[in-house]
Amino acid sequence: MQANTDAPQATERHHAQGIWRHLALRYLERSAARYPDKVAVVDEEGSLTYGRLYERVRRAGTTLAARGLGGRPAIVFADKGIDTIVAFLGVLAAGGCYVPVDPGVPDERAAGIARALGESFVLARTSDAARARVLFAGREIVTFAELDAVKPDD
Repeated sequence: MQANTDAPQATERHHAQGIWRHLALRYLERSAARYPDKVAVVDEEGSLTYGRLYERVRRAGTTLAARGLGGRPAIVFADKGIDTIVAFLGVLAAGGCYVPVDPGVPDERAAGIARALGESFVLARTSDAARARVLFAGREIVTFAELDAVKPDD
């Protein structure tokens, strides 16, 4: 009989992921407190300061937690951009993990990712929501616009 060596490794991976998740959010929180008016992220459509980024991440995390994300994975179906960064960090703030999926990925690849993840949320831009509903049928689709729905408690 062989010992199961997967369990300790899985536990160690989970612990390491938790540490990194908390470090990323702690860094953002500290940066927002120190440099609220400094530009944190820039894309083709604009920029966000650390203060505004932190506010949006808190709203996204609160919204996702209220919708039951918890420790579940979330597919972030979007191109690179500020909203995608907000989605990534919002998922972490809600206690989940995210898997980025480019909207240009072949349908078979997207379906394979979804199967591998099992039950998961899908976050998408409003413009990609219709395709996300087809590719990830049966999963809850949350648009980036909905991530600002719930104001966090201070």
